[in-house]
Amino acid sequence: MTKAGAQLTMLLLTVVVGAAILAPYVGYQDVLDQSDRGRDLYCFKKTMDGATVYRDYWWIYGPAMPYYYSLFYRAMGVSVRSVLAGQCVLLLLCGVLIFLTAALFVSPGCACLASVVFWVYYPDFPHTYVYTGAVACMLLALYFLVRYIRRPGLPSLLLCAAAAAVAGMVKLNIGAALFCASLAAAFVADLLREGLCGLGGRLRRYAASASLFGGGIVLGYLPFTRGLPGVVRSQSFPFSNPQRSSLPPLLPRLRGIAEIAAEQFSLDWRYPLLLAVCLACLARGLWLIARNRPIAAPRSELGAAMIAFLLIALFSIHEYFMNIFAIYYQLIWAFPPLYLLFVLAVWTGTRGLPALARRAVAALVVVCAATSLASTAQTIRRSMVPAQHLGFARGGVYLNPANNPPEWLATVRGAVDYLMRNVGKDEKIAAFPYDTLYCFLSERDSAIRQQEILALSHPTEEQEREIIASMERQNVRWAVLSNLYRTTEPGKGAGFGLVCCRTLSGYLEEHFDIASVFGPWRTDPPWWIEGHGVAILRRREIPGRETLFWWGSARRVTVK
Repeated sequence: MTKAGAQLTMLLLTVVVGAAILAPYVGYQDVLDQSDRGRDLYCFKKTMDGATVYRDYWWIYGPAMPYYYSLFYRAMGVSVRSVLAGQCVLLLLCGVLIFLTAALFVSPGCACLASVVFWVYYPDFPHTYVYTGAVACMLLALYFLVRYIRRPGLPSLLLCAAAAAVAGMVKLNIGAALFCASLAAAFVADLLREGLCGLGGRLRRYAASASLFGGGIVLGYLPFTRGLPGVVRSQSFPFSNPQRSSLPPLLPRLRGIAEIAAEQFSLDWRYPLLLAVCLACLARGLWLIARNRPIAAPRSELGAAMIAFLLIALFSIHEYFMNIFAIYYQLIWAFPPLYLLFVLAVWTGTRGLPALARRAVAALVVVCAATSLASTAQTIRRSMVPAQHLGFARGGVYLNPANNPPEWLATVRGAVDYLMRNVGKDEKIAAFPYDTLYCFLSERDSAIRQQEILALSHPTEEQEREIIASMERQNVRWAVLSNLYRTTEPGKGAGFGLVCCRTLSGYLEEHFDIASVFGPWRTDPPWWIEGHGVAILRRREIPGRETLFWWGSARRVTVK
């Protein structure tokens, strides 16, 4: 069989194995919250109905993914399952791109194994479906970047810039970081290969790719942002938000990375074992390169690829260093390039070893991946019980009891069922302060554009009056108020009704009373899923005054 035939065969095998690994995730959700993921589910539905991103609903990412996921709503029906199917398609694409990128250096069999291990260990973002699209674009850009490193040419660099631009349409700052890191990596690769010779031609290539990236971003965003009010634009692109624009000290951030890594390695015995294999192979690979020992690819290309993976990993976690609140999932962006570095390190570091030693390393990786996959499959099977099933026409998935316990499900089921029995199908509701999942599951449209009303994301007083006017104009008789308004989470505060949005909270207390309560309504302090309670508010016929907001320990919270 020819090399191309072997590669095609292994690619098809990779797709089949990947589909088998990802298939259970179409009906299983590891974590579902009523806030961020609820916002995603609802906004995808609004997009399918013809609403425009930013203009018709609050959205803080790029405009691409609502349109992508709305296609799955159209094809499979409006449900959580449809979104999970769309996410699995993206993850399948990610594995294929891992194969194609790795195959530029390693054998087709090893590239297939690399894809399988990626699917087993990929750490999904816990709060949104959007980022998976940016990860796929990142891997696409990496593929074209490595092709440029192997065979320099303008087409590969332009395609890399185009992939970064699409990533920017998913999440603007990630696309920009990806492009800057890719351009820097291309410059390093050219420098290692040719020194300063032909610098003028290379600069023209860099300028062309920068023009393509910049033009793609401008043309992609302009139709959605033209004519938006300044306050809406700043809320949709919160880069000037104090939470994201401050630069905290570097040393605590580095210490935080070490603590997060130590915590992750303590969760599973396989992680430190795989890390030890990677570091040992990386050290031996660098030794082979330094000693001019035989390796599978030119040293300049290997070095440039490793530098490229490190640069993109470093640039991609800029949010972690620029956010005053260190959040572990901001480091997940570094996983794809670091994983490719792991693949390249293991392949290079095992060159020249006896066949038995190479097989032992491969067997160790296979055993770790197989046992991890079996453990995950067992978790999914244990979750597929009636008590963990999120029903309703728009549900249809099983939830992990470790993340969505039966108490949370009981609260959501009770509140959604109450809304569906008491609110007319054509009536609109409002969900406060950040609980759009109830609009989605109850099949009742939201009467307001703003979805998150918490501290740093709160609407201005003018927007509060617009919300009130919208509720009055559409005769909103029902609203949802979760105890999340009382959260003490840093950066969220207990903003709604205490340090902000007093006009809106006063309106609710004057015109609504509590019709029913579900879950631990007075849990103090509440969190995103733990201790979730919700009150269904009903408009009273005669305006009066009822205390809806109870603060507990949240009264001591300030937001700055």
